[in-house]
Amino acid sequence: MSLEKTPRFSDLNKAEKGHNKPINSDGAYVAETAIEDPLVAHRIALLENEAFEELEAKTSQNQISIDEILGRLADKNLKYDEKSELTDMLFQRADLERLRGNSVDDELVESLKKTYTSLVYSKILTTKLTKGIAQGDTAVIGEVLKDGKFYANWEVFSKLSTDEERRAAFLICKERARSACDIIKQVKDIDMALTMYDEVLQSSDKESYSDKSVLDSTGCILAEKLFSAGKTEKLVDLLRTDTFKLAYYKDFMNLLGAQQVVIIEMVKQSSDANDIIFALKFVTEPGLLRQLAESAGELNKLDEESLNKVLAQAEKIEKAVAGRPTISILSTLKADIPDDDDDDEKTMVPKNKFVVGIKDGKYIIAMSSVDAHEYHRNIFDSLGGTVVRSGGYLGFTEQNGKITVRMVRSSGDFGRYSQELLELYRNDIEEALRKTLETNELELIIKISSSYG
Repeated sequence: MSLEKTPRFSDLNKAEKGHNKPINSDGAYVAETAIEDPLVAHRIALLENEAFEELEAKTSQNQISIDEILGRLADKNLKYDEKSELTDMLFQRADLERLRGNSVDDELVESLKKTYTSLVYSKILTTKLTKGIAQGDTAVIGEVLKDGKFYANWEVFSKLSTDEERRAAFLICKERARSACDIIKQVKDIDMALTMYDEVLQSSDKESYSDKSVLDSTGCILAEKLFSAGKTEKLVDLLRTDTFKLAYYKDFMNLLGAQQVVIIEMVKQSSDANDIIFALKFVTEPGLLRQLAESAGELNKLDEESLNKVLAQAEKIEKAVAGRPTISILSTLKADIPDDDDDDEKTMVPKNKFVVGIKDGKYIIAMSSVDAHEYHRNIFDSLGGTVVRSGGYLGFTEQNGKITVRMVRSSGDFGRYSQELLELYRNDIEEALRKTLETNELELIIKISSSYG
């Protein structure tokens, strides 16, 4: 999309008139290739006219030259707000040139690149377009969102109130992956959203980091919606067709511990060995792991090296889960403390962490206070030579002689643990905790929740 125009079509010379077209009797015009529907172009041009007048007034008040702006931007000690204001001045100058029908100075574009800034519309033009678009005007919204220089905000998307309106705007801007995906995230009908997502996949730039990034984040959101709706079979199908990646399921893979057959089916459809190895952390049934090895031919999206890597990991987990674990308590465990941010002191903070891994062919569950080992990686460092790593937080409180221990949350470095695995080893964990906490009255709570209470 192009929104280039001047205040009046009659001001253009003959050559310029050949590249533009008038859209009303007041002299407004747009580029000949800008928007096919003259009524849509007219509605955008009216908004641009308002922006043009304000931009011109603002620029004439500010006599600072482009060279001076660029000079100030080169100051490494420049504060964020100052940099933002100066950069927007450059955007204002660029907008004025475009709206006058001129091309933006190449030197300006290159200078902005050196500051790692993309050329977008100024706040003035962006605000005029955003606030001026009528509710439900899908044609204008689609054209504006298609423009790579328009920095989309949620106020624009809020003007699309139904899935049908979202779909209509999407069809116009779907080749701009970021805008298209922002619309998809708001579509309530999951089947419609998946259809739209597939269309963006087909038209996206496969070499663009930006496109890949927004597609991945949108895929994660859609996968979460499907999982919440209980559509695990659909999640497997989307892997089969390469619409989704197994990485999109990481945030809820631990919640599939009770559906480990589904995890195995997902693994068979994945083309990424590292994602598969992550998923296998949540398989605790030796029979399923053996079955995976026996049906290795179904892992046909992996090359030979990746396949061998996956099978070796599955074998390690199968052997480890069949035996008894090692429970290692590396320091004196500390009782919970009140949260400083809670005025009522009802929220407690766990003062210990635990990790889970495989060492010397056996699962090891190690615990330590954060004073002795601040991070999960510090615990693993002290253990040495572990694989299949995960971790969480451990805290305890004592009341009336009874100690309640909670194992919750997840490790920031190594991710979520398998609740099923800890439940499998509950007796071993409880025995070790009774001994170290010197009590016979102990309740162990193992949760997959991110909350502690």
